[in-house]
Amino acid sequence: MAKSRIGSRLLAGAAMAAALTTASVAVVGVPAAMAVPYNCSVGGSGNVGWVICTGGTGSYQAVVSCDVWLGRDYTRTGAWEAVGSGWRSTAACNSSEGAYNRRFNAFGPL
Repeated sequence: MAKSRIGSRLLAGAAMAAALTTASVAVVGVPAAMAVPYNCSVGGSGNVGWVICTGGTGSYQAVVSCDVWLGRDYTRTGAWEAVGSGWRSTAACNSSEGAYNRRFNAFGPL
């Protein structure tokens, strides 16, 4: 009978260790999923759009749609900039076209 108690305790201990390991992986994974750019400002006028992000981690990129009179509209993107760099990402349409739907792409660490 002593053997079955020891076996049961070992099995219970192994199950508890597995549960704790699984729980800790889930908890550790949560902050990484939340580590993306935030506190972003989007602006622009005419044929230009820009974005700057001051919080979080990762990178951001300006995106604009360009209005072509009597033609097919298209999308332009700016350079990727790092959060906290102080740099604006700027996307511009051709000078004769207007920018609309100013927005941004964001990328956090994996």
